Amino acid sequence: MRSTSFGQNNKPTVFDSFGVYLSSRRLVKELRNICTLSPKKLLDLGAGYNMKHTAELLPYFDEATAIDVALNEKILPSVIKKIGLLEHIMPELIKNEYSVVVLNSVLEHVKETQPLLNECYRLLAPNGIFYISVPTWRGKFFLEYTAFALKHKQARIEMNDHKMYYDKRDLWPILVKAGFLPEDIRLTYYKFGLNLLGICRKRADTNE
Repeated sequence: MRSTSFGQNNKPTVFDSFGVYLSSRRLVKELRNICTLSPKKLLDLGAGYNMKHTAELLPYFDEATAIDVALNEKILPSVIKKIGLLEHIMPELIKNEYSVVVLNSVLEHVKETQPLLNECYRLLAPNGIFYISVPTWRGKFFLEYTAFALKHKQARIEMNDHKMYYDKRDLWPILVKAGFLPEDIRLTYYKFGLNLLGICRKRADTNE
């Protein structure tokens, strides 16, 4: 069970920093124009100690909430910070509350993935957008090379905490099981195929 968040105690590798940069660019590109709900409320799950993605998206939202086991309290004063494990905090949040839910580089660290995705669906407002990014099996080689061959402490900690890697055939069925309809799921490989991006919309006519 994790006790520290990404970037809290050790400086990320150049590879990781570049990955965060690419993810942030893609997040902004995908989300700033597709969310039409008002008020625009962002929920960033496993946001990382310095909440890099939350900071990039903040200008496009009326309210933002970040959750992780540790968060930098000295930055982003307008962000609602909830410190603790996702499985403890998420059930306490209001159903259908968030116009965008972000789960970026988190699912691969989770043993019981389905309950987490079910909660993401529950918290998402009808017509809201769920953004998920996970490392692929192709990305496994590069990530583990950085961690183990180059002996980078932070990367080694992160890789040893990985429970799973994903391709479309791995991610699609658990998104459907969470409640998203197949026609509302878009899966795309990015970062040169090292990561898989999912953009899912929750139906406005849902009874969940």
